[in-house]
Amino acid sequence: GALEKLDALVRAARNLDDSVADRLDPPREKVDLGALVEDVVDTFAADAAARNISLRPSIESEATAPLGGRLIADALGQVIENALSYAPGGSTVTVTLHRGTRRVLIVVADNGPGVEAALLPHIFDRHVSFRDRSRSDAAGGTAGNFGLGLWVAKRNMESVGGTIEAANRRGGGFIVTLGLPLA
Repeated sequence: GALEKLDALVRAARNLDDSVADRLDPPREKVDLGALVEDVVDTFAADAAARNISLRPSIESEATAPLGGRLIADALGQVIENALSYAPGGSTVTVTLHRGTRRVLIVVADNGPGVEAALLPHIFDRHVSFRDRSRSDAAGGTAGNFGLGLWVAKRNMESVGGTIEAANRRGGGFIVTLGLPLA
């Protein structure tokens, strides 16, 4: 109900405050991205199971980013939370780590409804939410319910020299790709 929504908004505001300092001066420790992906996926395992969604990590190779572990983890968490909020029960959300020659890609793919093509350019804007208003909000979520989740993810990725892109998947669903420089 209303109390849960207020609690989610307060948590989202705290998370935004906590990440401001990191965005201004990202921690300079090297980040094991495979371990980071597995840890973030683990934090959403119970939520995925409660929604009858299979959440699967796929670490294709080892990769290290030069900085910003907490920012990257928060960005990935926002993207996974978004995917879980749209993916239908009985479907799968995959989180795949690909290492290229100069960049690392973390790809989150779901089987949800995707986004109307005209709205896609605004997916990372602040306070923009594409949640189907006819759906029950019982499934919850935090920043995503207030149009902040993907905006936060974009800000975090940019602050560590990364990128974030989103597209509809052929055959249905949505895909978000986080790109990072290699350490």
